[in-house]
Amino acid sequence: LPASYISAPQYFALTLPPDGRTCHVNYYPKNPNYNGGLPGEKPPVLVLIHGGPLYFESANLEWTKHFFTSRGHLLKYFNLNFVCSIDVNYGGSTGFGRAFRENLHGKWGLLDIADAHRSVLQLDALGLVDAKRAAVHGESADGYSVLQIATTLPDAFAVGAPQCGINDMGKLDQILHKFEYYLCDRLMGRTWEECESVWRERSPVYPADKIRVPLLFLQGEDDTVIPAQQMVETIKAQGGKVDLVLFPGEGHGWRQAPTVQTVLEKEMVFFNEVLGLENNF
Repeated sequence: LPASYISAPQYFALTLPPDGRTCHVNYYPKNPNYNGGLPGEKPPVLVLIHGGPLYFESANLEWTKHFFTSRGHLLKYFNLNFVCSIDVNYGGSTGFGRAFRENLHGKWGLLDIADAHRSVLQLDALGLVDAKRAAVHGESADGYSVLQIATTLPDAFAVGAPQCGINDMGKLDQILHKFEYYLCDRLMGRTWEECESVWRERSPVYPADKIRVPLLFLQGEDDTVIPAQQMVETIKAQGGKVDLVLFPGEGHGWRQAPTVQTVLEKEMVFFNEVLGLENNF
């Protein structure tokens, strides 16, 4: 890859409505030969929401981002990738102090996706991305955010790709190891026994019949953590645009290099199809 195609990240500290909180964003600009079509046309953006959900997205070199930014689109990487990219470190991310990290307590599935959406809107206002052509993807906890966006913010993104996306918070709570035993209780705000309705409201599997955003599900055949088939069938029954790709020999996450390559290519094709872009790889 030519050196000029390596997107050097630009840091933004965005002040988000309605309460003026700060969201930390790494923005990866489009490649120098990007052709957006009409003069002044803003590039599409791919958002990667980071996992954990209490991790953070650094500005380290990550080739998957450049797979997208080197094509002709924009990658938005949210702490989410595409012609330009941004890493969004939403409220709850590590590395910005205890108070910032604890912002997510009781608000997982709400604050993370709101920060992602508002960050895209602000970058659109700055002329850096086209919010109407924003894609979002993520793996596991990141994939949960993608599914939450699809069920609760249906107009925020044009297309999404959950990879091994968590869809049932109650089931997740049952399989967490000892180190994370009380994690869901803290992030949901209450235990399942104290407030089952909240847990169900934030479990995308239940309102799956309301999903209208085109989704590409990417799942390991041996994933015993989060099965996706039920959601896919529900979306299809409602006439939604959805596809499911299963990977033999993979569980919850990707371990094989050919799988990683196929995931990237499948996402590129699906995103381009939905957004009306050219597949050029």
